[in-house]
Amino acid sequence: MFLSYLNSKNCINSYNSSGEFKLKYRFSLYEIAYISVRSRLLLNKKILIGVFVRVEISHLTGNEPATMEFEAKTSKTSFKIVPKEISPVEYFLAGMIACSATDMAAMPVKQGFEISHLNIIGDVIRNDVAPKKFNDIHLTYSFDSSADDLIARRWVLSTLETYCSTINTVRGTSNITFSIVHNGKEIASNDSIMSGDSSVPNLSDPDAPDIGVTCES
Repeated sequence: MFLSYLNSKNCINSYNSSGEFKLKYRFSLYEIAYISVRSRLLLNKKILIGVFVRVEISHLTGNEPATMEFEAKTSKTSFKIVPKEISPVEYFLAGMIACSATDMAAMPVKQGFEISHLNIIGDVIRNDVAPKKFNDIHLTYSFDSSADDLIARRWVLSTLETYCSTINTVRGTSNITFSIVHNGKEIASNDSIMSGDSSVPNLSDPDAPDIGVTCES
């Protein structure tokens, strides 16, 4: 399967009489292991390849909400978290909205359209007892574009139901609704997306078109 995957991606330069092969590119041991695993998953067409993400949080000071400060480290940068200014729950909601916003900013351009004045508001109703999870999430998308209303609605549904990693993480446990204001006109009001976990069988095909973006890139 490993060789089949390399062949399918045109990575093998030549074979010799002993069956040994030369690669067109240099691969690290990590990359070879990644390709080997990915080839088995894609050929079996059972599950998608996983993407590893790590965030580290370190306590800096304070033991009360009013004085606590933390440092967050990602693979690219670090930043300070001050809960009295922006709570972890607000960071969580902001991350969900920003994840969807990256899709909304990229999809129209990939399809040859223009988009401007993008604004997304997230309203949440949480459980009143611990754990105070998100019971209801309503997202209001407001933007102008050169596309018609049907295409604009499809962009929103694409990010909500397929591409946005964070929203689809909570999709099975929260009721998610949305509204859309496109070119100053409301074209969706408190509409619901399909409940339950995201189902994206088209993404198991490595040749399937991908108009979304990965918000962790």
